[in-house]
Amino acid sequence: MGSLVLYQFRPAGGDITTSEFPRSRGDCAGSALSFNLHPKLQMTFDGRSHRREQVDEAYDLQVRAGLIGAAKYGAFGLGSAILAHRTWPAFQRQTLAFKGFLISIFTIYGLVSSADTALLSHENRQRLTENELRREARIDLARRGLVATESQITKWRDEHKK
Repeated sequence: MGSLVLYQFRPAGGDITTSEFPRSRGDCAGSALSFNLHPKLQMTFDGRSHRREQVDEAYDLQVRAGLIGAAKYGAFGLGSAILAHRTWPAFQRQTLAFKGFLISIFTIYGLVSSADTALLSHENRQRLTENELRREARIDLARRGLVATESQITKWRDEHKK
């Protein structure tokens, strides 16, 4: 009985090989691995360059939102620590390391929550756009008397992209 191929990986400078997940971290030691989905699982309508552009756009969006969130929440954490230091004697006795740790908790929370929120809203916008495009394709193909299969929708998208 054959095994299910879950992913393909390429050791640094080597050929693509198909494998199961590594048993432990030591199985991958010494080589930088780049993971790719199995070709049957990849999006095929615009190829890899379109997919790479989408990933880069999402990454840039996440970085910007994360930095802004980290700055906002970090400033709030710093202000709270200053206020607590000036008004609460028990907080004044805490070490500088502990106070820095509390501020970093606020900063990290702001970074993670802002980046995640931005990515989720970006994915939602993409999903809505894709659903609207597919709805238009289904309606147009039905008017032509064609069944809206994935290949027909892909052809329709290519025709209307130009």
